[in-house]
Amino acid sequence: MDGPAGLSLYLHIPFCRSKCGYCGFYSCPQEDFRIHKAYLDQLLREARIMLEALRPAAIPSLYIGGGTPTVIAPGLWDEFLEALFSLLPGGPAVPEATMEANPESLTPEHLEVLARRGINRLSLGVQSFSGRVLKLLGRRAGEKEIRSALDLIRENWSGRLSLDLITEAPGQGLREALFDLEQGTALRPDHLSLYLFTLEEGSAFFARPPKKKVREDLFFRGLDFLAGRGFVRYEVSNFYREGAGEKAICRHNLGYWRMEPYLGLGAGAASTLPGRFPGGSPRRRANPGDWEAYLEVQNFFDFAGEEGLSPGDFLTEYLLMGFRLLGGIEKGRFVRIFGRTLEDCLPDWCARHGKAGDLEAPGPVYRLTERGLRFMNPLLREARLELDRLEGWFSPGPGSPEIHWP
Repeated sequence: MDGPAGLSLYLHIPFCRSKCGYCGFYSCPQEDFRIHKAYLDQLLREARIMLEALRPAAIPSLYIGGGTPTVIAPGLWDEFLEALFSLLPGGPAVPEATMEANPESLTPEHLEVLARRGINRLSLGVQSFSGRVLKLLGRRAGEKEIRSALDLIRENWSGRLSLDLITEAPGQGLREALFDLEQGTALRPDHLSLYLFTLEEGSAFFARPPKKKVREDLFFRGLDFLAGRGFVRYEVSNFYREGAGEKAICRHNLGYWRMEPYLGLGAGAASTLPGRFPGGSPRRRANPGDWEAYLEVQNFFDFAGEEGLSPGDFLTEYLLMGFRLLGGIEKGRFVRIFGRTLEDCLPDWCARHGKAGDLEAPGPVYRLTERGLRFMNPLLREARLELDRLEGWFSPGPGSPEIHWP
């Protein structure tokens, strides 16, 4: 059986200098050069084994996230990236290759190595330009370090740049929130992500939430500000600069939102992969979040947990991801994958929310309206409840239909 036509690649680097209070991703403080070297060696080994097994025809995007990838020395990245790209179909000619970076650990040597070895997009975790907010979030970089990193990028980086910002942090007021956006947009990055402060399970803040109040209109005030500065919203929390064009859209994340296949490598990384035979259930593969155990792995197929996604679970996730996009979900692709229209799958939900003005189906797409986007999570919980009430095509077991994916 041939491999998928396209398979995006995510590499998880769990190491950082200190763990931020809001972070729910698998990460841990670790700055030992020998451990970094051993981890990258094991990551290469997993990449080689999995790519040989899956045999993708192309890698449309590569994303190296964490943790803090730039906590690892440039020399190690130099060796690793050369070896990694040699494993990929097409070599270093990956259309979009991103690495996350933090201001306090980014160096000129990092930027030189990344550009030379095929990384063409940098995602910088700024989060805020306010010293008070940075301290509350537990960020290592203060205002001075952020400014220095941005100067460094301006002088030494010609690839694409994305900035991450957080809004509605505890105690944050309108002036403070708009100051972050004013500073961020003034830098004219190609792309900007504006995330809501949330209490992520597994984070320090989830166990002990900050006591200061959260002002809940700041995100929507931020949307108006960004539109006025020429940033186009294409996903709930993501924007591209109008002058940079749609090429600035994060292709890798677009693959997640469109439910395209991807392979996650490293401790704590997950994958969504095609079934093992034509018409087979899509598979979810997940490596345990334990870097020490990861270093000892001999058989990566035994190390990762794997399960098939039922048609109902896959449909729920497809809607959850696809409706995040302002462009919505393509009707033709939906029918090809699920064998019927959204109205066939969720007749009451579609009728109710179409009438309420939450859902529309203009031309070739289904999409949530501005009102629907504001209430997306409860809307999708309703959709899942309707799926659970219905009997028929999505029920797992004998007689259930095939999912034609990807």
